[in-house]
Amino acid sequence: MVDIAPIAEIVLATGTLALAGLGYLTIRENRKQLSLLSLRTGIERAQLEPYLLVKTLNFEGNQLKLRIENKGNGHATWLGIQATFYPVERRSYADQSTSVPINQAQVIDRQSRGLVAWEHFEPSQRLLSYADYPQVVPVSMVTYLVNKELNDTVLTARETGEFVVEPYFGFETERKMGGLEGHWQGLPFFDLRQFLDKNAIKYVALEMYLVCKDVTDDFVPSPRVCRFVFDLVKHQSLEEAYKDNRGFAFTPIGQRELGQMEFIPGSAYHELTRPRTRPEPWKK
Repeated sequence: MVDIAPIAEIVLATGTLALAGLGYLTIRENRKQLSLLSLRTGIERAQLEPYLLVKTLNFEGNQLKLRIENKGNGHATWLGIQATFYPVERRSYADQSTSVPINQAQVIDRQSRGLVAWEHFEPSQRLLSYADYPQVVPVSMVTYLVNKELNDTVLTARETGEFVVEPYFGFETERKMGGLEGHWQGLPFFDLRQFLDKNAIKYVALEMYLVCKDVTDDFVPSPRVCRFVFDLVKHQSLEEAYKDNRGFAFTPIGQRELGQMEFIPGSAYHELTRPRTRPEPWKK
């Protein structure tokens, strides 16, 4: 009598391998279809995104006045100005090729001889304190741009709007041990300046972006509005500092600012990415 058990095992093993191979091919095909569908969806959504352009910009005192055009086919919602401050320290150099700074006496000597002293601002390592908090950390703060007629923060497709806002700046006051949730404090610039004075800060770098979301509440990359250095001794308002136009270079450039550069190294080009992730949720 022939023992069919080994034959049955071979047939079963062959069938199992065949099913596994078919399953693998099915999964690979499904992944390919999903990838194509995601790509197609991304292209279709991109065609319905808002595309914001800052047509005019100026400061009056500490108020920012903007004229913004939405040239995209999608509505811009949750429209706002995202502002960040960075305490900085001033360094002066004899030329752009050296990394050794010169002191103030050397700066004055060069100027008296008609020579240039190059100014550079670097992030300060000084710790900041506020009220009863021994250490606080700067964070970005969004101030809404409100349509006064409709009392909303929406700039519809193909619409141009004018806005006046006093940007708020903020810092995190504390964070629970091992947790993601913290507490933050927002200040208009007049109060921020008093806070910086109490911390003996002489220079602060300010950066502002225009931010919005699309109709599905996804963050849409938007242009930087401005960035400049505020001299707490020389300047009395954001208007004066903006007109003085003292820049800094330690934060990333925006996608729409590349045209002003004309060229960049190939290695830097390949590292550039367009952000598509949601912003960090508000901390309360």
